[in-house]
Amino acid sequence: MNAVIHLFAGLGGVVLAVLWIRTRHQLNFARTLLLSQKTNEDQQRVLVSTPLDFFKRLSSVLGITLELDAAGSGRHGRMNPRVWTEIFLQHGITLIRCLKVNGSNDLVVEVELKQGADDAALVARLQAATGGLVAIRLRPSDSNK
Repeated sequence: MNAVIHLFAGLGGVVLAVLWIRTRHQLNFARTLLLSQKTNEDQQRVLVSTPLDFFKRLSSVLGITLELDAAGSGRHGRMNPRVWTEIFLQHGITLIRCLKVNGSNDLVVEVELKQGADDAALVARLQAATGGLVAIRLRPSDSNK
């Protein structure tokens, strides 16, 4: 009986450790998002990450719906979280959909916004913020159609 209790306690400890590590990673990413907002334009913080990993973390922290229709994680690049957070706050990103087009390895990211759907400058900013590793498409929110 004592061995069973120790076994469950050990398993519970491992589960808690894994959950704690995941929470710390998410909190560190949230802190990076907040710190990136207070830096000057010429001193922007960047993250070196793959686009899919970046979008998973961004959507988790900001509460954005994420749809992944692409496998793999892609190449590493310099991601600028400041631009994504600014556009989330200004235009209301409601959905990020990552997909690959026609069997190619090129990643396309569709971003659904509450407002301001067809702005070429906005697309250019978002694409530059992902290091040019992905193509960005903007979509209006379904509620606005």
